[in-house]
Amino acid sequence: MFLKKILKSSYFQYRFYSMEKKLQSLKPAIIQPKTKHKSTIIWLHGLGDSSDGFEMLMREIIPEHCKCVIPNAPIRPITLNDGYPMRAWYDIASLNKREEEDVDGMLESKEILTALVDQEVQHVPSDKIILGGIWNGVYIDLFRIFDGCGNVYF
Repeated sequence: MFLKKILKSSYFQYRFYSMEKKLQSLKPAIIQPKTKHKSTIIWLHGLGDSSDGFEMLMREIIPEHCKCVIPNAPIRPITLNDGYPMRAWYDIASLNKREEEDVDGMLESKEILTALVDQEVQHVPSDKIILGGIWNGVYIDLFRIFDGCGNVYF
């Protein structure tokens, strides 16, 4: 597991423990490969959806050698929807004002995605990990990639 990458300071041990708890709380749908595991797709759903919304589709379309991980976004209040809590990778305050973007939520989601990728790199090479998603899920994929977090494909 990616524990070997974590420094031995108590801060990093706490961060690792917290991320493990966060990943467990997201209860991802995991579709195991039918043949030898050669690649992984990590698919992030959009605003208000869940892994349930894509699991059946992904079971139909992924190759037999591919594992698919579909995590659930945390439930958080969405400002654009009058604070109504729903699954989202980050808060959305406005469709027009970029200065109101939820950078903390995006960074938290990027950490979650990075942890998922780190777990999969233990089983397949990073160039065999594909990130995908829809709406605010794909935004987090792009954010991770353009922030220089390794060579996975989108």
